[in-house]
Amino acid sequence: MMPSDQAALAANNRYEGKPLLRLAELYVLHCIDRLSESDERQIEALEPKLSALYKLVGKWHQVIESVLQFPSDTRSSLKLMWLQNQEIAKSNGVELSAQQFAEMFVDENVPN
Repeated sequence: MMPSDQAALAANNRYEGKPLLRLAELYVLHCIDRLSESDERQIEALEPKLSALYKLVGKWHQVIESVLQFPSDTRSSLKLMWLQNQEIAKSNGVELSAQQFAEMFVDENVPN
């Protein structure tokens, strides 16, 4: 198995049986303005299903924020944390991708 295949397999296992996990990561990426246009279009297309599933009305990110019971200042807090974590990574000579940050935040703040 090639390294890229192993990474893809690990990513798939991460979300297996945890549909909210990826949505939470997309929420974080949205909050730090790093959500790709492709992901944005796909998740916006799911808004009606998310609203129906969780019986909540609003944009997809509002629904996820409500489901996860995040406070209203989460977006600004995430932006600040993103900037701080980028500086920490830089001072340690490493690069922190937006996806890595999203995964770290979700792993620490979203129950499985």
